[in-house]
Amino acid sequence: MRSMRGLWVILLTLLLASSAFASEFSSPVTHVLDGDTIEVLTGHHTEHVRLSGIDCPEKGQAYGQRAKQAASTQVFGKEVTLQTYGTDQYGRTLGDGLLPDGTKITHELLKEGWCWRETASSYASPVQDKSGKLFSGTRVQRSCFPMAYS
Repeated sequence: MRSMRGLWVILLTLLLASSAFASEFSSPVTHVLDGDTIEVLTGHHTEHVRLSGIDCPEKGQAYGQRAKQAASTQVFGKEVTLQTYGTDQYGRTLGDGLLPDGTKITHELLKEGWCWRETASSYASPVQDKSGKLFSGTRVQRSCFPMAYS
């Protein structure tokens, strides 16, 4: 009986700890910093949110400005629902964003070819361009933009 009570205490502790790191809220997008980072208004302050699972070219790289513009067209001024999971090494909140119609922001950017899918072992998973040519998604190949994700 004691071991069962101990198990429940551990499970409850894990549940509470995980909910402290994960949250969901809706907020207007006030600024798009680059293709994979947005700024939202939370209460009376703004918060930078790094969209999980993708990597877009940076502003100074090939297609960086166009990736930023594609993200802006999707989200700027809209109320998005964010599911957050903590922070990254730069202090940005990590999370997934959903558009008002339920579409995942990152899926649209991938589909349009403005980013790579990040994995734990690399910057991204392979994607194909419109001609069917496979790209590995490494930083060396950033000049391959835009690519369509299928």
